[in-house]
Amino acid sequence: MGVIIMRITNNLITQNIITNLQQKMQKIADLQQEISSGQKIKLIGDDPPSLWQAMSLKEKLLYTEQHNRNIDDGLLWLNEADRALDSANQILQKTQDLARAGANLDSGVVDLTALTTEVDHLIDQMLDVTNTRAGERYLFAAYHKGEKPFLKTGENEAEEVIFNPALPEEVLGLAEREILPQSTEEVSFNGQEIFLEGDIFSSLFTLRNALAEKDKEKISQCITSLSAAQDLILQARATTGAKTSRLDQVKEGLAGQQLHGQEFLTALSGTEITRATTELAACTLAYQATLASTATIGQMSLVNFLR
Repeated sequence: MGVIIMRITNNLITQNIITNLQQKMQKIADLQQEISSGQKIKLIGDDPPSLWQAMSLKEKLLYTEQHNRNIDDGLLWLNEADRALDSANQILQKTQDLARAGANLDSGVVDLTALTTEVDHLIDQMLDVTNTRAGERYLFAAYHKGEKPFLKTGENEAEEVIFNPALPEEVLGLAEREILPQSTEEVSFNGQEIFLEGDIFSSLFTLRNALAEKDKEKISQCITSLSAAQDLILQARATTGAKTSRLDQVKEGLAGQQLHGQEFLTALSGTEITRATTELAACTLAYQATLASTATIGQMSLVNFLR
């Protein structure tokens, strides 16, 4: 009877030891997986509340990344616009200098003819500025990719720059970028409003024609209109600067949000390496101790038991 009891007892002890060893092995495997993957949550059942929090946070971080990309693209447009407007400003400054020179010179054919030719070249440069591209699209006709939106037509005194009649006016719409949830920023300008309705080209053509006609009085009048056109360009540059500053500020704020979000996400689902390695060492030691005690128990015999 005692032998039977011993056999039953040994079987129970052995089964308990095996179960204990399996649990420790599983714990060790889980910790090794946690350390190698850097994630302590692998399945929904591991920690449902933390998992749902982590999923929600990841979605917010994805939106933040998209807004960052939108801001970078918007800054690209604004920087290109600022360079184009700076070129326009320099052209207008140079034409004013030429107008002053023309108003102060005697109406000699060679001098005024040279000035006329130079202004004509500056008009072409201004047209190039108006048709500046940002990637595939135009800075001052943001919803168009194909042929140039602004054209020079007519001859001599009838020459002018117009909006391409083959294009719909919708292409002049302002490009917008979403920089925050339900918050957008315009990152382009309407070229027709600035360069055509702002009388920039009309002032340039008037100066060129006045120089060609050797009309010193009209040349002097052009200085005022060119100065007003330059003010319009400077206002557009100021707007560009304000928009750039806002995007930079939002980008800085998003960077902080992203950093805090990543830290919180790591706290929710990431592995604390120090804790995990310490726990792994403890579990490994416990496993080895269990193995050692199992070996000792296994060596027990019926004789040892009956003593």
